[in-house]
Amino acid sequence: MKIDYISIIIFKLSPKLNPMKTFCLTTFIAVLLIISTNESINGQITMDGYSINPKLGAFNYKAGDDLSGVAGVEINAFKNHIIYALDYYHYEEFVLFANPSEKYNQIDFLIGKYIGDRLFRFQYQGGLGTFWGFKRGAKIGTFLDYKKDNFFTIGIPLKLGFKVIPARFISIGIDFQANINLEKPTSMALISLEIGKLRDKIK
Repeated sequence: MKIDYISIIIFKLSPKLNPMKTFCLTTFIAVLLIISTNESINGQITMDGYSINPKLGAFNYKAGDDLSGVAGVEINAFKNHIIYALDYYHYEEFVLFANPSEKYNQIDFLIGKYIGDRLFRFQYQGGLGTFWGFKRGAKIGTFLDYKKDNFFTIGIPLKLGFKVIPARFISIGIDFQANINLEKPTSMALISLEIGKLRDKIK
């Protein structure tokens, strides 16, 4: 119920956000999710590690489009080289000659595996989630103005990631992620900064 309530808040606020406010909001949401799941991670289920992973990058949902911005955050738990993840992303289109700019959001649950327990790590994941926002509809007024069409759909997120782990509690990496859905299929490349319990001490 807590996650559903947070999703409603995001849906109401997201059209008004700029990238910096979005980044701060997603980090705040991540902290709330960590608090709400802390009992499960540290109590009933013993995990090998966990992390919070803010990300910033660019997306382009089809060939020929201008690259536009995406920001988000991911919560991860690790067990026996399996990754369980919950993420949120906010997309904002960069366009000069159309109004409004399109904005989308997604929340996903992913599961996958990682390879590497030392300085480098490769991971692959897939899952299921929600994808919503608004896109341009029919033209109204001048040739620059369009109707705003809201949408909501189910998406299938797919992700590949490469991390450099210089210390047990931090990693820097790049993620390539796609969202397959019926409204706005997307692909994106993101720089990630991961903080948490990522690996054991190298002996």
